[in-house]
Amino acid sequence: MGKVPSKRYNLPVSNRAIALGEALLTTFLWSSSYVLIKRGLVNISPLLFAGSRYFLAFLCLLTVFLLTRKTFPPLEMKEWAYLACLGLSGYAGMPAFQFLGLLYIGATDSAFISNFNPLFVALVSWAVKKKSPRKIQWAGFIVSLIGATVYFFPEIELRSMNKALGMVFTAISGLFWGIYMVLAEKRTSEVLDVLTRTTISMGLGSTPLLLLSFVIEGTRLAKSSWIYIVWLGIVNTALAFTLWIHSLEELKAFETAVLQNTMLIQIALLSMLSLGETLSSNKIIGMIFVLTGAILAQKRTKNDT
Repeated sequence: MGKVPSKRYNLPVSNRAIALGEALLTTFLWSSSYVLIKRGLVNISPLLFAGSRYFLAFLCLLTVFLLTRKTFPPLEMKEWAYLACLGLSGYAGMPAFQFLGLLYIGATDSAFISNFNPLFVALVSWAVKKKSPRKIQWAGFIVSLIGATVYFFPEIELRSMNKALGMVFTAISGLFWGIYMVLAEKRTSEVLDVLTRTTISMGLGSTPLLLLSFVIEGTRLAKSSWIYIVWLGIVNTALAFTLWIHSLEELKAFETAVLQNTMLIQIALLSMLSLGETLSSNKIIGMIFVLTGAILAQKRTKNDT
């Protein structure tokens, strides 16, 4: 009798499925950053923490860049100025105020305010480009404001200046992120691909932030502090960025925006498990409103694509 040919079942994994997995892993890493930063701030001053994290990430990206590209492309003065503005907004101003904010408010509260970032992007774009937000974006803004009122109103205390300061710092961080995102939409030349642009701008932003932290806060770090800095710098920033950029090749912008919005839920759960933070019913309702508003603010029409 002849042998019966055995059937081999191949279960190919599509590029899209891989990209989705990369994007989900990245959002988890970024979500865990809030918890790790909150824990690290117990022993590390905020500016030194932020500067060290992004400078280490810059060194990682620089290594990858030099191994793959060998040399930097020739850049004009306007391109250096553009990259400096990109770095100072996205890798100096944004993380500095984010870390300062986390000194005074919880990880979940910080993530909640950060979910307004798409609205900051729309408002900065309106101010800089004279590009008025669409009706659906205004609707998203109003829905998010309702969510913020529901989230914070029962706990607002005018006497709690520390919490108010943390909220202001986090909002300023979102404003810097809005500036960064509007600048990132601009391409000054073909030589500024994603890796080149990010490596140089991260160096131009993280270096002055780190030097400023040395002047203001000193350079003393406990040995245990390096665990947070190394993990956040290499894994949650350099590796996460690489995975995210790779996933963007397969996923649509709106899909990645929705995935990013799930971070609020992830951070809330991680904060409950790791930091002992709690979620009241008004906070859950507020989150739903803000998530809806953020999705509306990021929704694109056919004219935008």
